[in-house]
Amino acid sequence: MLLHEHPWAARPRKNTHALSASSSRPRTVTFLRPGDVVSIQLADSCHAAFVHELHGANEFPVIEFYAGSFTQPPTMAQLAGRPTARAGARARFGVAVLTYLSDPLPSRWWHWSRSTPRPHGGDPQAGGGLWSLTDIIDLPGATAALFDDDRE
Repeated sequence: MLLHEHPWAARPRKNTHALSASSSRPRTVTFLRPGDVVSIQLADSCHAAFVHELHGANEFPVIEFYAGSFTQPPTMAQLAGRPTARAGARARFGVAVLTYLSDPLPSRWWHWSRSTPRPHGGDPQAGGGLWSLTDIIDLPGATAALFDDDRE
């Protein structure tokens, strides 16, 4: 029997390279969940945010800031019934690279509640965007216009 007549010679070869061409970098995963409340210290004031949803497969959270600035991380009692920082979903941010707390950056994050009621007054207006995309490095600049200096 000749080699080209062998039954194995007629079978197509598997492309083993295509099977192993997956990325060697692990994807980003966040440990926050919808309903969580987090607090961030930016400069000398603290702000609280509610986790609305996760974008992608646990890639990053979409958070919405509560109204107000605080001298220390606020308690759940201070946040009860508090509105959002801006109406019309303008206080919502998808924060890429916000994966775990506490973050090694100069800002400080605290995570202290799960499955809490969301802040009121932040529903998107018709035709408005649902949230703005930022990352943990640019978040202080993106949120600067949300807060005034009247701290509690």
